[in-house]
This record gives sequence, C-alpha cells and structure tokens, in this order.
Amino acid sequence: MELILIRHGKAEDRQEMTDDSLRKLTAEGKKRLHKTLPSLGLLVKNIEKAQIWTSPLVRARQAAE
Repeated sequence: MELILIRHGKAEDRQEMTDDSLRKLTAEGKKRLHKTLPSLGLLVKNIEKAQIWTSPLVRARQAAE
C-alpha cells in the first residue's frame, strides 16, 4: 500500500468566536489546489483502487472534492 498525504489549501482567517472546523478554503486556496492537484495523479499507480480519505473539517472536505 502507498500513502500520499496532501494539505488542504489556504483557508479563511481564524476569527475569535468561530469554530475552526467550519473554516472554508479561500478563492486563492482553491485556485492553487486546482493548479497543483493534477500532477498528483502522476504519483498514483493504480487509479482504480485509489481512495481519498479526509478529515471532517470543511476545508479538508473541499480539498478532497
């Protein structure tokens, strides 16, 4: 088994009274992910068996999508 870890893109700034798990990706964060992630496919040897696991954080789910 091979494991590839990526970090989500840039997320919204932390606000004092905001639940950190609800922070979304910024437009810039999405843009950079869209630019970078296609090259990730070159690392995946068997795309049919590939799985994406993500944390429940909003920004991590957005990156996985």
